[in-house]
Amino acid sequence: MIILLLACDGSGDSGPAPDDVPVKVTLVSPTADEVSDECGDVCFEVAVTEHGQPLTGAEVDLELYEWGYAFADLVTRDDGIASFCTQGIPAGTHDLVVAATHERYPGETFSSPGSLTVAPFGHAMGFDRPTGTYPSVPYVPEFVDYPENPALPPTGTEEDFDGVGTILASVATDGEDYYMWYAGQQVLGGDYLIGAASSPDGLRWTRLGMGEASEPSGIEGDWKAYSTNSPFLMLDGSEWRLYYTGRRTEDGDLSIGLATSTQYQSAHGSPGDAFLVSDLLPIERGGDNPVLDHIDDEELWGGNAVAHPSVVKNPQGFYEMWYSTARHRVGYALSPDGVDWTHYCNNPVFEGEGELGHWEAGRVKSTEVAMLGNAYVMTYTGGDTGFFQVGWAMSIDGLHWTRLDEPIFPSDPDSDWKNASTLGASLLVDEEAGLLRAWYSGTYSGGGNAGSAIGYAEAELPTSMP
Repeated sequence: MIILLLACDGSGDSGPAPDDVPVKVTLVSPTADEVSDECGDVCFEVAVTEHGQPLTGAEVDLELYEWGYAFADLVTRDDGIASFCTQGIPAGTHDLVVAATHERYPGETFSSPGSLTVAPFGHAMGFDRPTGTYPSVPYVPEFVDYPENPALPPTGTEEDFDGVGTILASVATDGEDYYMWYAGQQVLGGDYLIGAASSPDGLRWTRLGMGEASEPSGIEGDWKAYSTNSPFLMLDGSEWRLYYTGRRTEDGDLSIGLATSTQYQSAHGSPGDAFLVSDLLPIERGGDNPVLDHIDDEELWGGNAVAHPSVVKNPQGFYEMWYSTARHRVGYALSPDGVDWTHYCNNPVFEGEGELGHWEAGRVKSTEVAMLGNAYVMTYTGGDTGFFQVGWAMSIDGLHWTRLDEPIFPSDPDSDWKNASTLGASLLVDEEAGLLRAWYSGTYSGGGNAGSAIGYAEAELPTSMP
């Protein structure tokens, strides 16, 4: 929050010398060593004295000139103190003035200038968030498609949950093999379900099916009663974590759950035994899943859905999540453990640009975030229904993003697997190989055929990290 540094506690720029000023204004709290963050309450106490004694009935104002904040109509009590709390002061250092007037001194104002420093969101948890914004994107990967794309097409079999579509992959590695969770569609227009696959190289995949965690419950009112979608897989120490979306009602109401497992093994030799989807079980905690739900404070800009989680465990050990919403804007949440999340008070952190005609059409979703050195890199899906493409953005603090003007994975009208749209590019930073790996979705139609598939692309990492 706040560090306040007062230049003085006497009069303003004019009037008698400080020793002769009858009225003095002092900011009692917060003191210089009190700190909280931009999403917390900021509580002030201002003392007004007359010849060293408490002055009752003084009218007190506090102004932050840079941001136009003004807190007025405060009146000191019998102890000479005026106090109030507020929220919404932006992160940064701000000049301020505390001023007081009193009926015994008509036409006179007594004031103290100072400065106020508000730390970015997360400070109250102990997260020392970096600050700044890129003026332009410092690294633009030049992705090259796998020549045998798509790497994971639908099966083409009506009985399979991914018979006509594979989409929204999330890929992680244990250092030996690659594991993918993805959404599948059995019939066009049908509900999505999620399942797993494993690979020795990220290119050739063995399907492993679905597990208990990924199946809809079918229980009316349950957070995943109707379908599951948009998985995100990460290896956190020795624990695998699968964040994924569930749909509570027939027509919406999405939230994000978590399943965990420590039972995964190497895929060498027996892929069927490698990725034990049956061992990936919903977490057990308090109210259980979901771990992130939509909230009333975000309904105006986000609607009644949070979906498509992307989670990073940053170098300080905090978990950061970016999530999509029903109104096609992106929100952010922070957690000390990846289970109990706090929504950012100044969401959304990413919104679409342009209107119809612009490739984003004012709508964004399906973000995938990774750490590249000290920088956050993000792919995201922009566009309108039926015509999406994947964009690229970077950030210093995870909250303020700088994007490319054009999509980094455009659709291709000549392609047989992404001629309609591209969506949801999962990122994996492979420092040993010097590559940024991506698995992204394509949708296609024409020739009596339609569906979705997952492709692979890679780009060289920069020689120096941004």
